[in-house]
Order: sequence, then C-alpha cells, then structure tokens
Amino acid sequence: MDVVRGLLVILHLVGMAAIVGAWLSTLRVPRILPGMVHGALLQLVTGLLLVGLPLNMDGSPSEMSERAARFSRRLHGRFGIRCELMDERLSSFEARARMAGDSGRTALDSVAACVILEGWFAGQPRDGA
Repeated sequence: MDVVRGLLVILHLVGMAAIVGAWLSTLRVPRILPGMVHGALLQLVTGLLLVGLPLNMDGSPSEMSERAARFSRRLHGRFGIRCELMDERLSSFEARARMAGDSGRTALDSVAACVILEGWFAGQPRDGA
C-alpha cells in the first residue's frame, strides 16, 4: 500500500508542478493554459486537487488569487472532485533555499510544488490523533 501511496504522491507533485509552472509563465498576462488543465487532470488520479493560492504577502487576496479560486471552483464543478486552495506565499523562496545553487526554472517549480504539498500534508490530521 505504501508503494501505491508513493506513486499517487508523485503523480500529484507532477500535476502540481505543471500547474505552478504554467501559472508562473503567465504572470504578465494572466490566463489559464492547457498545461494547467493537464496538471489538474493528472491530480484527479489522486482524488484531490490542490490549487495554489497566490495571496499578497499581508494575506490579502490578489487579482491572481481571485482567478485561482475561480479556477478551483470550475474544476470542482466540472469533475466533481474535492478541490482545496493552498497558500503558496514564499514557496519559491523556500524552494530556492532547498535547491542551494541548483538552477533551472522547471526544477524550481517542482520543488515549490513539493513545498506547497508538504504544507498541505502538515495541516492534515494524523491517524489516531
């Protein structure tokens, strides 16, 4: 069972990296790219969609956070799967610190997706707790 869970986590990370990477490439002209949808569809396999919520540093909503929330609602409505928004503030900063000199935008996005997913896991209740 641990192997299956590990595989689902990997698929989830790949899907999230696709969403985060595509989102970062649209910062100047916000829009939903096909890669974002493909990443979300990959996350469907896990039974949960995590959508990064780009809040302002003070925690207030931004224009992009409104779009992310709308994207999450649309995915939930279309596929009927559980969608959760995850605060993604400082995830790229943390990813850069973890990479310690490694370069590459794709790698950075993947590590940032891991940071966001780890935050989600940390917020989940533990069995027997």
